[in-house]
Amino acid sequence: MKRNRNSNNFYKMIVLLILFIVVSIVFFRGCQSIVKDIWHNAADKTADKLGMLSFDALVSHEIYEDFDTGEESFVAELVMNQIFPVGELYMQNYVDPSGNGSEPDYNVAEKESKAPEETKNDAKPTEAETEGTSETQGGETPAETTTQEGQTSTAAPTGPVSPVPDSQILEAAAGIFPADKLLDYDYVLNNFFVVPSATTLRRSVLDLPKIASVNVTMEKNPEVPQILIFHTHSQETFADHDSNPKSIVDVGNYLTELLRDKYGYNVIHLTDEFDMLDGKLDRGKAYTYANAKIEQVLAENPSIQVVIDLHRDGVREDLHLVTDINGKQTAKIMLFNGISYTNEVGEIDYLYNPYLTENLTMTYKMYLLGKASYPDFIRCIYVSGYRYCLYHRARSMLIEAGAQTNTFEEVYNAMEPLAELINKELTVN
Repeated sequence: MKRNRNSNNFYKMIVLLILFIVVSIVFFRGCQSIVKDIWHNAADKTADKLGMLSFDALVSHEIYEDFDTGEESFVAELVMNQIFPVGELYMQNYVDPSGNGSEPDYNVAEKESKAPEETKNDAKPTEAETEGTSETQGGETPAETTTQEGQTSTAAPTGPVSPVPDSQILEAAAGIFPADKLLDYDYVLNNFFVVPSATTLRRSVLDLPKIASVNVTMEKNPEVPQILIFHTHSQETFADHDSNPKSIVDVGNYLTELLRDKYGYNVIHLTDEFDMLDGKLDRGKAYTYANAKIEQVLAENPSIQVVIDLHRDGVREDLHLVTDINGKQTAKIMLFNGISYTNEVGEIDYLYNPYLTENLTMTYKMYLLGKASYPDFIRCIYVSGYRYCLYHRARSMLIEAGAQTNTFEEVYNAMEPLAELINKELTVN
């Protein structure tokens, strides 16, 4: 009898233990679900509060100063991914650290930068000082540089670097921005640039005295091709596509016409469909195809000194990027830099860009020119961790003209001030 009782008690203990484990698992899963709900609700409320802030506050590092490292990263990700999502650029494809040379497609969201009315307090540095990248050397004449891919390109004449650059562009910008801040790393980074949390625009790369001292002007010669315009994403269309099926390529036709007929440049406009494969939209290798074609065109036309990849942006459907210029509804533009650096990988050596400083000079001076001429026209300078088609020539730009929420006419109208600014940058230091 005692043995039976002991056996029964043993089995009861086993059953109770199993029940306890099952109940505990269910309990903890329930708690986990509750905690997740609380976390997501808190994130939503935080996003709502952040959404009420001005854009300048959102892109400024000043709002993160009171957070420790972990919380700062969370808030930065929340701002970039929920308030201003960056689409495919960082959410789908990081560069493969093994080095297969691939670059992701991207779809940049709206991040509109405005000239501040008052001088902001200096923000704390967002990173520690790092060793500088290689500087472009040169005198009055262009210098040939051989890239890692083996092609030879002509660098923009840089001249000696001066702590106070002799620049008409900076002088004009000093009437809008505090003159003493135009070479201030923290001020420029916080007010002119948008840098997603997947990359970092280091102080050694955004070397403003060096950038401001680079001269990207050139002697105009309409007898030979000097400007190349193309569209990595040729199929980008606009809000009125159903009634007006024109694309970014048609916008490029107008920019080509303005630069050629109004400003006297010899321009080659590529209309190749780099984002189409077997009659279907396929952007997986659009930059690979575009780069191969660009290398061919540049080899055939070594006189080309300016390379422009013209896009239209992709933004939230409730954003309408438009301003009034000379009585015309005009789409806003965004300038774009690829810096071949991600926080996950570091320097992406196999996506090397020998003209990074000149690329940054093009966008920085274009931004200042835009603010001096048409204050609401240029949204910001957006920075990506990759390279795109910006490494073939020193004077290279990727420009986002309007977005899918703009009409074709609004983006078409934007080519008039854009052509004017391009001409100014190439003729006025």
